[in-house]
Amino acid sequence: MEKKYKILKTQVYSFLSDKKIISYNQQKREKNQTLYNQKRKIKKKIKNQKTQDASAVLLWKKYMLSKNLT
Repeated sequence: MEKKYKILKTQVYSFLSDKKIISYNQQKREKNQTLYNQKRKIKKKIKNQKTQDASAVLLWKKYMLSKNLT
């Protein structure tokens, strides 16, 4: 009876560690996706002459800084 409990306990721990790894990878993927979307929107603003302004340039610099920190 003791052995079965120990095996079950290790299985539970391995399941939890797998779950942490999966959630970490998912968070990383979502973060990269949001950064990509921000970059796309900012580039669109900068390329368009009518919307090119100081705020778009500041957003671009902010994006580049956040990318360097990760």
